[in-house]
Amino acid sequence: MAPVDISTIDRPEPLESAPDTGTSTSVPSSYEPSHHEVAEAAYLRYLRRGGQGGDEFNDWVEAERELRSRNDGQS
Repeated sequence: MAPVDISTIDRPEPLESAPDTGTSTSVPSSYEPSHHEVAEAAYLRYLRRGGQGGDEFNDWVEAERELRSRNDGQS
């Protein structure tokens, strides 16, 4: 299977830009990873899965979450 160019994948809106429903339980993160950082982390997740496609959205979301949590602990 050919490698996937994740730079062409539509990325979801960041959680902080979701409409305010008045019932937010999330704490805003002080660190926002760059598009490039998330793309690289998502690509590494793809490679760790053996290069199997079909889970690009979850790779992206988990990469964002991992980067935020890793950097939130350094503040």
